[in-house]
Amino acid sequence: MSELSLKLINKKQTLLALVIVALIASLIGGQVIRAAEASNESASANSSASMQSNSTIDVNKLSDGHYYVDYRVLYADQEKTSISSQYLVNPALLIVQGEQKSISLTVLQSKEIVGFTINGQEGVVSEEDSNNNSRVVTFQLDDITNTYPAWISIHWIVESIDFKYVHSYDIRIQFLPETIVKVAEDAPVPTRSGTVGFPSGLNESDIDNSTDDDNQETSEQETSEGSTLAEEVNTSFSDIQKHWARAAITSAIEQGIATGHSDGTFRPDAYVDRFQFAVMLSRALRLSVAGGEAKVTFADQQSIPSWAADHVNAVVNAELMSGYRDNTFRGNRNISRAEIAVIISRAAKLKLDGEATLRFADSSSIPSWAQKEVAAAVQAGLVSGKGNNSFEPSASTTRAEAIAIIMRLLKHSN
Repeated sequence: MSELSLKLINKKQTLLALVIVALIASLIGGQVIRAAEASNESASANSSASMQSNSTIDVNKLSDGHYYVDYRVLYADQEKTSISSQYLVNPALLIVQGEQKSISLTVLQSKEIVGFTINGQEGVVSEEDSNNNSRVVTFQLDDITNTYPAWISIHWIVESIDFKYVHSYDIRIQFLPETIVKVAEDAPVPTRSGTVGFPSGLNESDIDNSTDDDNQETSEQETSEGSTLAEEVNTSFSDIQKHWARAAITSAIEQGIATGHSDGTFRPDAYVDRFQFAVMLSRALRLSVAGGEAKVTFADQQSIPSWAADHVNAVVNAELMSGYRDNTFRGNRNISRAEIAVIISRAAKLKLDGEATLRFADSSSIPSWAQKEVAAAVQAGLVSGKGNNSFEPSASTTRAEAIAIIMRLLKHSN
């Protein structure tokens, strides 16, 4: 074989080897890129301030275990949130055992809610807390993708102020399977302060011997925090006089950020939901609610009450709060400490440090999407830990805690 032929063969082999190397590099590169994209998508999804659900659970293939699931309380004949929703706590606890599914939820104002059924079932009272005026009721429901007919009866009489409210409503309970998230077997049924106050929409002028004979709900003319609130600026509420957050609460009331309830209480230790926090934050930052901003529409828009709608729109447009991956806002959910840390760090425009170290005993339980914000907010003195050097990122936030944080934010911004 000639020298020229050998050179040609060697050249072809070299070219073939280069092609093979290029193909291998392309395949590996594609896998790396796809992995990076998947990682970025996951990080982006987890970084939402709304603490988006990580659930990818197929509701038809739920394994045995405990889960939390959100639900809506609707009018019987309208796709609108019923005023009775203020007496039922979100989320509910779902327990799956083989083919059986049970739903447990907390009923507030327990002494006054004398009747509550879902799908014709009265349910079983599995827990009762007389001191908190609440009870946990458990129902056996086959399919949580259904919207179930329900009924609630309120029998509320306060002779000292000649108050009588005796009403029964047909309502509907709509479970939201896309919100299902698996929890530990010892996870409790979510609850909060059992004293909610008079039914939303009632003013003192409405306190009479009214009864409801036509099964219709009263109008939902709620005030800006969702309960029947005092119209006058009153800072002498009986339950804040010796409270650790009295100064912050008093200042918030004077500035129109928060208000008390018409029964003369402020309920500083009651939990705050996403609607209420959006309203207080919007007021504190004087965000525009005049309608000039673009209107944000969520999949559960009809469940957003009129008293909160403009404020929710304002905080979303300001990029302080956002919805979940399924485009719901879920305003009835209690807001967690991790969520508030993210929102407050955004409002304060804090610089985030990816190398910052959290020194709480439960630092590992702080979600990845909130770690930098928690570190920044703690460093700025806007949020702090709880007892035993813990942060408790998933714990619900009380009214007092939320107001204290908001007032620190205003001081920091000034």
